[in-house]
Amino acid sequence: HTHAPGHVRLGWCTNKAELQAPVGFDAHGYSYRDLEGSRVHQGLREPYGAAYGEGDVVGLFLHMPEGGHPIEVQSQDVVRFKGSLYYVNEPEPTPKTLLGSTIAFSLNGQSQGAAYKDIPEGTYYPAASLYTMPEQTEGVTVAFNFGPHFAYAPPQVDGCPAARAWCELAVPQEQPPASAAPL
Repeated sequence: HTHAPGHVRLGWCTNKAELQAPVGFDAHGYSYRDLEGSRVHQGLREPYGAAYGEGDVVGLFLHMPEGGHPIEVQSQDVVRFKGSLYYVNEPEPTPKTLLGSTIAFSLNGQSQGAAYKDIPEGTYYPAASLYTMPEQTEGVTVAFNFGPHFAYAPPQVDGCPAARAWCELAVPQEQPPASAAPL
């Protein structure tokens, strides 16, 4: 919830997003802003949905279809040079546009529609930016609910499969028994 004049941006970022800037400041983040309900990406605000404030419930939706790849370094080789260990720096891959990917938001159970489509591949994380003014004595807070129980059912986003709770996606995949032969 916010206390005037506090403000919030909610959205999705990769781990490449600038941490000392609001969500949507750069190419690695996408947000839904409380003021005017605008969407923000690469620092550009555009009209999007309804404004929101204290007591409202904002739903965050991300659909990444099959075929995308993480852009983060998965592992690095280590080499010994003159008695010290160093990581081998490999060039980072340039993310490709993942056709069919979608970011959308809902407000108190009402879909605000698709905010962004065909975003770059990568690993995205829910994110929030909270603002206060110098004269403000109370802080701004938000609470994330990763499911499975929500105040409002996730709305259906056109062209996307039904939403699943984040907590369902975080379940570790079953590992084959150690005696299983590789395919």
